[in-house]
Amino acid sequence: SLLKLSKRNTIIPSSLVHANIMVDPDVTSTEGGFCNIHKGIFEGSLVAVKVIRMKKQQLLQAIVTWNQLKHPNVLPFYSVHFWRAFSGSEELLSLLSPWMDNGNSMEYLQRNPKADRFMDVSRGLEYMHGFDPKVIHRDLKGNDILITATGSACIADFGLAKICSESDSPMNTSPIYLLDDTGNLYFVAPEAQYSAKVLLSIASDVYGFGCICYQVCRIVFFVLTLIP
Repeated sequence: SLLKLSKRNTIIPSSLVHANIMVDPDVTSTEGGFCNIHKGIFEGSLVAVKVIRMKKQQLLQAIVTWNQLKHPNVLPFYSVHFWRAFSGSEELLSLLSPWMDNGNSMEYLQRNPKADRFMDVSRGLEYMHGFDPKVIHRDLKGNDILITATGSACIADFGLAKICSESDSPMNTSPIYLLDDTGNLYFVAPEAQYSAKVLLSIASDVYGFGCICYQVCRIVFFVLTLIP
């Protein structure tokens, strides 16, 4: 399978790569520790071109993981694109997904404080955790929840996600992984903050979801108290 292939080498399957993408190097919506996001056009539609800065082995596993997920509350993966900002510059590996004009959930809630998107996120998580094999996101936070044009929420940013096979769980319980690369510590389960050797399970995502709920409630309360 593609997952096994990704664990053995760093070759990106040609079926996941597209070349005919128009990218605007001057339009950058987000700049973070792992990526820059530019606006582009793919097959006539606006797309987010996410230029990634991480180890290729880890990136390939993230691509394979994300590509398998198909759910209304999970951000769709389109393809991989190798992009040069200008002639002669370094070739950058980027991931394509739909462009979300509504931004992330934190931005959206400041404009629409009465919008409730908890169920959308929980449905996306339920799908990922019930997937065969299970998928653990490992880096859930409010900025990773994007809002579609119709106002639905979808889970994004699978850079730290892991697919779990039965062989990863000899006790036949929830698959677990070492915290070898942390996400935002404010959203990491407490037991994972004290040791780099803590084993993580889908419960870690549930904790992250709880933190998002708290984060959303704080924003909504703050915004509503400012409305006359």
